[in-house]
Parts: sequence; structure tokens; C-alpha cells
Amino acid sequence: MNIVELIRTIKERPAMYIGKHSIFCLRAFMDGWYFRNPNEDVQMQLLNDFTLWLQNSFFNEKEYSCSWCEFIYWMSYNDENKALDKFFILFEQYLIEETDNKQLNCPEKVG
Repeated sequence: MNIVELIRTIKERPAMYIGKHSIFCLRAFMDGWYFRNPNEDVQMQLLNDFTLWLQNSFFNEKEYSCSWCEFIYWMSYNDENKALDKFFILFEQYLIEETDNKQLNCPEKVG
């Protein structure tokens, strides 16, 4: 399972995986999940890329330097519940935009 599959699984039943409906519980769960075997390729770099996407999409990246969960918590007016819901929406938006960008930058070869 990679990070995208994990996030989509958690989205379906957050209470089962993270207990409290909180963006910080999600962050702690995903960190623990990764560190159980940091040698496994689970595409955790995607969350770093997601953080950069948030910075570029919503903030002046020179002004802020936070993790993705802190950005979204702040965007949700310091409400952990709303921040978790917003995370799932923004993460899917990020994946869609990244897929679109890759398709634009790598046109299929005609042949």
C-alpha cells in the first residue's frame, strides 16, 4: 500500500484508523505508518510535494514554512475537524492537478 491508497482508505473510515477526527491524529498515524518500515517505497515524498503545492497555491511560500497539516489547520480557522475534511478535499485536488500537469508535460508519442 502506498500513501495515496492509505489516505483514501482512511478517508472512508477515519474513526477506525485515527480515532479522533483530527488532522493531527492523521499526521501522527501516517508518520507512524511510514516509520514502521522507512525502507519500503510508499511514496511519502508525495506529502512533501503536497506541502509545496499548498504553499504555492494558497500562500506566499517565502512567508510561511509549515507542514501540510499546519497549513490546513490554519486555513480551517484552527478547527481540527474541519481541517481533516479539508485535507481530503485538497489532497484529491492536488492529485488531479499533478496528473493533469504530467499529461501536459509528457504528451504521448505519435507513431
